[in-house]
Amino acid sequence: MRRLYLRGRDNILKRLLAIDLATPVEIKGTLAYTESQPVDIGEAERLALIQRPEIQKQEISTQIRTQQIELAKSGYLPNLSLFANYSGLSPALSSARDNWNWRWNTGLALQIPIFNGFETSSQVSQARIQSDQDRIRLQDLKEQVKFEVRQSCMEVHEAQERIRSQEKNLEQAQEGLRLAQLRYANGLSRQIEVLDAQVALTTGRVSYLQAVFDYQAASARLDRAMGKEV
Repeated sequence: MRRLYLRGRDNILKRLLAIDLATPVEIKGTLAYTESQPVDIGEAERLALIQRPEIQKQEISTQIRTQQIELAKSGYLPNLSLFANYSGLSPALSSARDNWNWRWNTGLALQIPIFNGFETSSQVSQARIQSDQDRIRLQDLKEQVKFEVRQSCMEVHEAQERIRSQEKNLEQAQEGLRLAQLRYANGLSRQIEVLDAQVALTTGRVSYLQAVFDYQAASARLDRAMGKEV
């Protein structure tokens, strides 16, 4: 029954990784916990605001919107253009090209906008509205990222505290089993006491491993919230 259960979990993993279900897989590794330094929330937020690709994308979009305002304002400015051309004039239809009159024409053209039906002002207003919307999106996104970082930091801290607590419980369960076995060996207790101590130890180990799993998962969520590369 346990083998069928594990095989079912393997199939779920294969689906998540887009692996053919017929492909055999072997899961290796253990749940281990290594004491780490406390996470500095301020530094984590700073890195997240720099590394998260969503923020980078939105910042670029905001910069483009700002440039579009300046581009729309250019409709208020005069337009100065330089033109030049080189042409030849034939004195007669049958004359050779060497007999044509060749000359350069150059000049400057100045266009001054006087009234264009409020088209420019409308374009500037539209560009400013879009720029304001992008700045609001950027600020909201930053606040959301900060929230994710703080939430993940709290989950990591909570998991670390539970690991420390479960370590103490595990030590007590191990000592309880040792004493129960010692009393049973000396005829001072019944076997049921040893079995109860073994159950308590197994429960303690499961609780400890669950706390380690929660810590690893919270750490992975924190890395993702900070925009770290895997």
